[in-house]
Amino acid sequence: MSACPPTVRDFGEFGLIERLRQLVPSPLSSIHVGIGDDVAVLRSTSGRLLLATCDTQIEGIHFLNATMPPRLLGRRAAAVNLSDMAAMGGSPLWALVSLMLPAKTPVAWVEDLYRGLVEGLGRYGAALVGGNTARHPDRVVVDVTLLGEADEDKVILRRGAQMGDFLVVTGSLGASKAGLECLRVAPCMAQETAESFGLHAAWPETLGGGSIEPASQTKTAHNLMAAVHREIRMGAVLRHWVPEPRVREGQVLAASGWVHAMIDVSDGFLGDLAHLCAASGVGAVIDVDAVPVDAACQAVAQALGQDALLWALNGGEDYELLAAVHPDGLEQVLGELAQQSAVPCRVVGRIVSREQGIRCVRHDGSLLDTNLGLAWDHFRQEVPS
Repeated sequence: MSACPPTVRDFGEFGLIERLRQLVPSPLSSIHVGIGDDVAVLRSTSGRLLLATCDTQIEGIHFLNATMPPRLLGRRAAAVNLSDMAAMGGSPLWALVSLMLPAKTPVAWVEDLYRGLVEGLGRYGAALVGGNTARHPDRVVVDVTLLGEADEDKVILRRGAQMGDFLVVTGSLGASKAGLECLRVAPCMAQETAESFGLHAAWPETLGGGSIEPASQTKTAHNLMAAVHREIRMGAVLRHWVPEPRVREGQVLAASGWVHAMIDVSDGFLGDLAHLCAASGVGAVIDVDAVPVDAACQAVAQALGQDALLWALNGGEDYELLAAVHPDGLEQVLGELAQQSAVPCRVVGRIVSREQGIRCVRHDGSLLDTNLGLAWDHFRQEVPS
């Protein structure tokens, strides 16, 4: 019988930190002191504003170990912070990560998580410069703080939208919701998707992730896998696992000079629109027939008898950018984005007075009942299964 793989208990806190430090590339020129001291010492650029954000991934709340490869969990933890930076038009630079782990967590699992973090940050020019490790009695918690910079005249806030502005959104909406539903209905899709991308598909039972049920467990799972092409459903799962932060797109939007307000779509398109409108003191009219519903969202929703449009409007975790653009600059903004990014950007509505509220209107003038403003709220909603 083979020996059990080493756990974090076997290495101890400082042995684990040293192993993780070796996974981080040589420091950038802006890093005077990185991992290994009491604090990281960083060189900021004179005259630029420092941007800071943080986000947490908690086992049982944001992910389940039974359906999340650790390497992609690391990339996801990076991506959700990078998306916040993108919404400000900033340049991500340095990240700190606090890991809380059960003592029985396999070291190989933690190393894979760290590799994903380093990869996810590195794609956008950011580096991991330090953090902390601590023991948690029963679950994994990954808390990332991301620092970046931006020119003072190019920082875009969620407040500032003005009446008459066009609302534009990058990419497509609803793919993450589709991926989540795939995993809920047929958890075996996690292993199927991971293996297709050459990722670790071993879900450590020691982390409380549970076992993956066979696809034949339910009629619903069987029908879903029969109705939706394998590549489509795997793509949806991957979009749910690892959103693509629109860092470059945010920088282009901010540099245009025509964007009055911007927010990333993390809690649901309509919920985040409500945040932007509340901060700006305005209302909005959305052309729901122009909303870019992702193809995977359409396919999975149809297979499960659900409304793909409502998934796109309320599903959340798409991490696209929603921006309010001055009418005189709309053509320029869309043109610059088309030149500098392969990600599409579409007009989906207009900013109106606060008194008009937020309305979703079809081309024929009819209103759509969409449960407006139901952004994800950790303290008011049930934890997803």
